[in-house]
Formats: sequence, structure tokens, C-alpha cells
Amino acid sequence: MSANQQKKSLAQAKARAKAKKRKLQREHEWPRSEPAYRDVEPVVYAVNDSTNDVKFLGPAPGVEKMSAVLLEFIEPFQSATPTDDEVFYLARLGALAWNVALFSDELRPKEIDRIVRHLTVAEVDLFYKMIDRKLIRFRDNHRSIVKVDMGERPEGCTLLVSSTFESWDDALEHLSS
Repeated sequence: MSANQQKKSLAQAKARAKAKKRKLQREHEWPRSEPAYRDVEPVVYAVNDSTNDVKFLGPAPGVEKMSAVLLEFIEPFQSATPTDDEVFYLARLGALAWNVALFSDELRPKEIDRIVRHLTVAEVDLFYKMIDRKLIRFRDNHRSIVKVDMGERPEGCTLLVSSTFESWDDALEHLSS
């Protein structure tokens, strides 16, 4: 096979792969709004030493859903029609940046250095932008993000976020009301 034929064959393979990726993205576009998930109230669970020892404590009315907060947080970094995979990727990176931003000014640089060693150049830039956004736009929210996952619902995928309360006093107050 000549060099020109190899180049042509490689270009065709790349074009097919790109077309397949675009098709998958069109088929799995993230819905711009999630009609049902905002209507579900946050709930409180207690987790002891073992992950098998989880106890449902009840609903947490009046507590802002952390999934809604995280979606708002990552929204400027999404493409015009984000896929489920893009939203999940940004949510995980956003949760990491969010939690790092919660560290004190003295500890934050050390934690950032530990993390950026494992990121690509593009991810490092995005990570710093997310930290800045958290420190400026969401500075009054001190809840830590514990887990980010995607769940299936009849109307499509939804972001599932587990987080802490700002303090145990807040948690107890919501449980007793």
C-alpha cells in the first residue's frame, strides 16, 4: 500500500469515527431541563463506619439540592448541547474543584498541587477556573460534595449528588423540624 493510500485510509477511518461520535452525541443529548428531579426533596442519611451501615433519617425540607447547585456551578463550562458524558465529566471535575476551594487559604495551594499533577493541561486550566468560580460565586456555600453519579429516570439521565450539611447543628435542626 502506498503512502497516499495509507493517508487516505487513515483519513476515512478518522471521519467514520468522528461521524459515529457525533451520532452518539445526538442520540444521548442531555435534556436542557429536568422536570421531575427538582420536585424531589433532599433526604438525609446517616453513614456509620461501614458503607453497609446506612440509615435513612428522613426528608430535609428547606435544604437546597446539591445536584441543582452543582449543575448551576458547571453550567458556564458546558457546550451548547452537552451530552450525558460531558455533564458527568464536568460534574466530577467540578466537585473536585468545589471541595478544594473549601480548604483554607493556607492549605489550598498544597491540595491543588497534588491534584493538578494528575490532570491534562486543558483540565488544569478548567480546574483553576472552577475553583475561582466557587470562591467568587458560591463562596457562602460550605457544603462538601461526597459523591457524584448519574442515574436513569424515565425522562432521561439525572445527576445524583451526595453532600454534607454545613454543620451537624444544621443537620439536626432540619431533622427536628
